[in-house]
Amino acid sequence: MKTTVLAMILACALSAAADDAAQSQSQPSAGGGQQAAAPEIKDPNEYNAYVAAIQQKDPAAKTSALEAFLTQYPNSVMKTTAFEVLMGTYLQAGNQPKVMETAKRLLTADSCNIRALAILTSLGRQALQAGQTAQLADLTQYSSKGLECVKSAPKPATVGSESDWEALKKQVTPIFEGGAGFAALQNKDFAGAATHLRAALEAEPNQDPLDVYYLGFALLSSNPPDNVNGLFFIARASSLASGGGADQIKEYGRKKYKNFHGSEDGWNAVLFTAKSNPLPPSGFTITQYVPPTPAQQAHDIVNG
Repeated sequence: MKTTVLAMILACALSAAADDAAQSQSQPSAGGGQQAAAPEIKDPNEYNAYVAAIQQKDPAAKTSALEAFLTQYPNSVMKTTAFEVLMGTYLQAGNQPKVMETAKRLLTADSCNIRALAILTSLGRQALQAGQTAQLADLTQYSSKGLECVKSAPKPATVGSESDWEALKKQVTPIFEGGAGFAALQNKDFAGAATHLRAALEAEPNQDPLDVYYLGFALLSSNPPDNVNGLFFIARASSLASGGGADQIKEYGRKKYKNFHGSEDGWNAVLFTAKSNPLPPSGFTITQYVPPTPAQQAHDIVNG
């Protein structure tokens, strides 16, 4: 998952925090307000510290002010928002270790915060793909927890409307499904990997070529293998990938297709179909080659 996607996930939190601060400044603390759902800071000193931190423009000054606010007011009603803004600011500054550290701190306060879980799932997967095998346990944990929270968590106060909440859940679901699928793949749970990766692709219009390839590989590696769908997604991945990677995927698919079908006849048609269809179209199939029995061979020899 690209860093730009993570930034989009946190963008709403940054915007909402700024709007809340501006709204609070423009509206005196009137007790009879109609919007009772949003948390409200009662202590003037705490309020001033929060607004000053949120409205900082310089990333270094902002992270410093937010860290100071969270230290001074560890039980603030705005703690979750402050943590989310802190994550986003560290992300903007390119400080990935601090992003992950802040996300973990946020989860101690809000165990179902799907923004923090999405951040940890995405960055954990990136680290695992880069060879940091120690990230596998964390990736499994955070992606599974994320999927659980998407299904069960109520709308938090840090998200404006129910439609915003549904949009956020839709945005993070492919991250959790893709992360869970990749973790399952590392554990050679090919059936589990295929289930999660297929769900990730169905939830994300802009398919990640890696997820498409991993899905095809998982389907072909399952016991028994799902050759028809596996070959489709390998062909699809070759059309989405670029450069030498596309050629390698296509060659892998060609060999697998030949082993299953008995010849290369029809492989180009599979490539053509997969290029224009994100998922196998209705009726898509590939005929499996079945070697002749000894009786059939004898019959062919006699009648040859």
